[in-house]
Amino acid sequence: MTDDVNSYTLLKQTVREFMRANKLHRDAFSHVASKYGMHRGQHRMLMYICKKGGDVSQKQIASAMDVSPAAITVMLNKLEETGYIVRTPSAVDSRINHIMPTEKAHQLVDESCMYFDSLDKMLFADFDDESLKVLCAAFEKMQYNMNNLIKEETDL
Repeated sequence: MTDDVNSYTLLKQTVREFMRANKLHRDAFSHVASKYGMHRGQHRMLMYICKKGGDVSQKQIASAMDVSPAAITVMLNKLEETGYIVRTPSAVDSRINHIMPTEKAHQLVDESCMYFDSLDKMLFADFDDESLKVLCAAFEKMQYNMNNLIKEETDL
């Protein structure tokens, strides 16, 4: 990329458009989650629990979601209160709770996955396969660049 004014303007416009598209996608996700009385993070956690087939620990969830164990506890309390999960203490270690999704959770995840599939199709409606490959490669390159930046900053 060159350092001229036009390239800089294009770069800024691209970042703005990327951020706006990401926000709209997050807003759509939040809208669906709110229909079920939860926020986006709780919904994401519930999808993870169901995908894993249940019987996961809080520690596993915290690691997978890159969230503190305390935040996981708060979200799990809400999911348990609303009937989406059941926690049972481990017979081997009383410090561990096994987390199982309820039928209500599986139904919510199935319904919302159908919605998200249609959302993704709509999001990329006029993209051909080649455009999607280019976009995917660009996102991968962005992630690579950001990971390198983070690594450089933590190595300082």
